[in-house]
Amino acid sequence: MRTLPVPVDFGNCDEDGAVRLTTRGTTEFLTSHGITVSDGMVITMTDGELSAEGRCALRGGVWVARIERWVN
Repeated sequence: MRTLPVPVDFGNCDEDGAVRLTTRGTTEFLTSHGITVSDGMVITMTDGELSAEGRCALRGGVWVARIERWVN
C-alpha cells in the first residue's frame, strides 16, 4: 500500500540534509491523516515540485527524515 506524500520544506533541514518534520503543514498533514512517525519508517516527501523517499529518525526530540533517494 502506497501512502500519500508528506508535504515538507526541503530547506528546513539539518546540516546533513535530513528534513525536519516540524513545519505546521507537515505536522497538520500527519495529524489529519492519523500518521504516527516511528524510527526507521520510510516516507515519501514533497514540496510540490520535488519528491524524495526518506527514513525517519528521532534526533534530540525532533523527528527528521533522512533522504535516501529522489523520486520523479
